[in-house]
Formats: sequence, structure tokens, C-alpha cells
Amino acid sequence: METIESRIMGLKISGNCCSQLVAVIVGLDPIGEENESLVRALRGLCMGMYAQSDCGALSGGACALSLHVSGQNLIGACRDLTAWFEGRFGSQKCRDIIGFGTSPALICMDVVKETCEKCFEILTDLDCL
Repeated sequence: METIESRIMGLKISGNCCSQLVAVIVGLDPIGEENESLVRALRGLCMGMYAQSDCGALSGGACALSLHVSGQNLIGACRDLTAWFEGRFGSQKCRDIIGFGTSPALICMDVVKETCEKCFEILTDLDCL
């Protein structure tokens, strides 16, 4: 079984960004699907929508959760993810996490990894995986 770290590196080498990484690893991989159009669309969330706004890993995580969960469970899952994310990284904003005007750094890969792990935890708690 491939580790989250090795999957992140493989996808990153292929040119994927934070939002795409989380959505593929948590959303598509567990259901054995590939969806190039969806992955391409998620590029719009990279680096906080290219404005260093809401972190792409967090946005990608919410998208990934929605592939497995619906209704009130989705609302709760997204709220849990967002609360955890802000507590863990101190902000939901890309600019606050990596610094304004900077390119994605190594910290982004840690944010992606931890966000994937948290999403899997939430999905496991909801018996969705």
C-alpha cells in the first residue's frame, strides 16, 4: 500500500497543487476513480485561488469529503475539518500559513499531508471508508 507521503510526491511531480493533491488522495483514490476534468477544475483552488486566500489544501479537503459524504454529515464534516485546520495552522488563509507573496514551500506539503490524514480520520469516524 502506498503511503500518503509517496502519493503526494508522485502527484506533485506530475504538476498537481495542494487542492488537487488532497482531492485526489482523499476523494478519488479511495473509490478507485480518475477524473481529469475534476482534477483540472481543482487547479482554480491552488494557492488560495491564486490570491493566497483560503488554503487550497483545506478547499480540496472539503471537495474530497463531498465525494464521500452528503447532507448534514457533510456540513458537520466540513465544519470539523475547518475547525481542526484553523486550530492546527492558525489560519485558513494561504498567506498566513506560508507568508504573503511567497511560492508554495515545503510547509505546503506538510499541510497537505496532515489535511489528508484529518480527512481520512473524519471519513473513518463517519463510517464512510
